[in-house]
Amino acid sequence: MRAIAAALAAGALAPGKCHSVTLVPAERAPGIGEPDYTTASLYTELTARGVAPTRASYTVHSALVPPDEAPLLELPEGAPVLHIEQLTYDQHGRPYEFNRVVYRANRYRFHATLTAESRRGPEPRPLPEVETGINPALLGALGKGF
Repeated sequence: MRAIAAALAAGALAPGKCHSVTLVPAERAPGIGEPDYTTASLYTELTARGVAPTRASYTVHSALVPPDEAPLLELPEGAPVLHIEQLTYDQHGRPYEFNRVVYRANRYRFHATLTAESRRGPEPRPLPEVETGINPALLGALGKGF
């Protein structure tokens, strides 16, 4: 990524719970770094610029907290964390967003619903709210378009 327009740190959204950085190439979405993402939705802003998310690769693994992020997460150096990376692709199959999040392992719950495309059943019922360590507005923003 030659020029980065948005480098969003979500640590301010969930202090002591997670630290997140999102990178978007400036040439793919001119002006994407201008909105205030404490209230704006990244995916709404991208869609307005003609970039539609269609799929993402999402990886979760356990790790030890990096020394520079331990204070942000209010953890001692070397404490266990969950490290998440997401690469999102647009309607043309091109990657346009990289998101890296480090969560406190004791404040994150991972849930996934897996379906076969050709055998989709009824839409799942909503689950009760759970503590994820992410600002609910951020969850809503991430849910749009997926």
